[in-house]
Amino acid sequence: MRALVVRLADWTLGPRQGSTLTWQRVVGGLVLLLAGSVLAFSRLPAGTRSVLWAEDARVFVADALARPAFGGLFESYAGYMHAFPRLAAELVVTVVPLDYVPLAVTVVACSLTGFVAALVFFLLASRIPAALPRLAISATIAALPVAGIEVNGSIANSHWYLLIALFVILVTRQQSRTLIAVSCLTVAFAVMSDPLSAIFIPLVILRLIDIRARRELWVPLVYAGALVVQLVVVSTTSVDHAAAVPTPGQLGRAIGFRVFLVAIAGESGSAQLFLAIGTASLLIATIIVGLIGAAVCRFGRQLGGLAVASIVWAVVFFVLAIVIRWKDLYDPRVSVDWGASRYSVLPTALITIVFAAAAATVGDRLGRKAIRSIVASTALVVLVVALAAPAFSITARFPGEVWSQAVDRAVEACTVNPRSIQTIPTAPATWGVRVSCDDLVGRN
Repeated sequence: MRALVVRLADWTLGPRQGSTLTWQRVVGGLVLLLAGSVLAFSRLPAGTRSVLWAEDARVFVADALARPAFGGLFESYAGYMHAFPRLAAELVVTVVPLDYVPLAVTVVACSLTGFVAALVFFLLASRIPAALPRLAISATIAALPVAGIEVNGSIANSHWYLLIALFVILVTRQQSRTLIAVSCLTVAFAVMSDPLSAIFIPLVILRLIDIRARRELWVPLVYAGALVVQLVVVSTTSVDHAAAVPTPGQLGRAIGFRVFLVAIAGESGSAQLFLAIGTASLLIATIIVGLIGAAVCRFGRQLGGLAVASIVWAVVFFVLAIVIRWKDLYDPRVSVDWGASRYSVLPTALITIVFAAAAATVGDRLGRKAIRSIVASTALVVLVVALAAPAFSITARFPGEVWSQAVDRAVEACTVNPRSIQTIPTAPATWGVRVSCDDLVGRN
């Protein structure tokens, strides 16, 4: 029985990664990080880059301004702990002048996107040696169509990107001390920023079953410790998550539309296809992804485990994420608008990994230097660009009032009434930052 489980672990987690980390790889990683960050930043219209968005303003920056340093780290919001957003907001308001806080928050959020894109590129080298398919995955993360209005450039929604990194960390086996350290830090932030990270417990168990060196214990131990902290915070919070229960048909259509079809046709293409041929578009997309996954299993050796794990966790995560907050609008029969697109961020990235595994399988079967394998990998990159391009610019994120002018007006109001609470407008208009005059004047 144990031998069977070990074989399952080898198939799912793949070979152990080399332990050498050369300076060329470090420089390459920094270049990828910078490129991904710039790509994510450039998606935001110029007028919105210096505007705080939603929870970034009213929750995380407001709390960082009002509380002592790191005083709110373990405080829940929406029922769970948000370690990265709170630490990021704390760092920004401590280091950056108040007039530049919105821009700094945007830069930090986009830098995290670039970091995840670069980390995924290097971690998947043990599973997908060819660079072009991995580059396609990184490009998908940095320019994800479904990141849309609410995820890209927002620290409040950074956990959706961190979950991508968490999955890739758990399905690769790092041997380099540097990669292990970076992976552990990423795991800690991911788990302590989203309790949905608990769905990856089976992968952690697989890693523990096939431990062959003490260094391989670090990632599972950090995951377990961070999950305990997250669950303690969750257990001490009372939040009403009452939601309608979707029918099997509604849930199936939501999965087909928001997991499979969007990964093939993009955000705008998925809406157009569903309006044109209805449920048939969902069935076709599901069958295509299933056939690609089956082909990778048949011909891709250890890549089959990566493809299956990606499909399984894409579906399981999406189902869990939307069922606890189900709305009929998630059913494409009701609406093809991409509200709450954040729930499709991780699934879309995982389906892209399946496509990359397929391109790598073609390369392995034909020989890495074969022209046809290069064409297959290039086609994958072109597909990613084609899907991302229509939704590249996040035009729906409208700018709010100029932050620096609003801060100056609030400071003037404080000279009249020093004991007052001022609200600095942000975007959307109802998500302003409430800050006392003591905190406002002291930091300005």
